[in-house]
Amino acid sequence: MNLDMSLFSEEEQVLFEALMRKLEIPKNEVKRKKQSNLKLTNKLSPYVLNVQYTCITCGSTFNTMFNMQPATDGTGLVSSKINEAEKFTADKVSNRSCKSCSYCRTYLRSLDKEEIISMYLAAMVMI
Repeated sequence: MNLDMSLFSEEEQVLFEALMRKLEIPKNEVKRKKQSNLKLTNKLSPYVLNVQYTCITCGSTFNTMFNMQPATDGTGLVSSKINEAEKFTADKVSNRSCKSCSYCRTYLRSLDKEEIISMYLAAMVMI
């Protein structure tokens, strides 16, 4: 710090220097933190991600699998959808929700008017 120490008394100067020594971070700790951050960013490995979607309206679930590969420049992962999901096993699983799906239309047609009205009122209460 660039402070004019002549403005402080001798006791204040000693106290200030003692406090600043306690606040200093040792250089070896800074090096360890930098090395640990580098280790985390360099470990991009490929994996298979299974995303499970749950429909809020009808409650049905469906899965989509993605193949996650490291980018060529090493900055992140690139996903590609897997069409033949039976051949792969998922390494990681993620759960998502969606407002409507392809089954909602048949589900809503199978309901009575009273059930649809009660669903609509319940949705309005949530808002």
